Amino acid sequence: MHRAHGLRFEIYTDDHEPPHVHVSGDGELKVVIRGLTACPNLSMLSR
Repeated sequence: MHRAHGLRFEIYTDDHEPPHVHVSGDGELKVVIRGLTACPNLSMLSR
């Protein structure tokens, strides 16, 4: 689990396909991971 900017990010390694991330905060979101080659720099969001 990772927490940042008031959000909680979780990946369950034994969860169903396709690979995805659960994000929760005031609500919930499931983000499917497909062909990810780069990650955004989250420190840029705080500017």
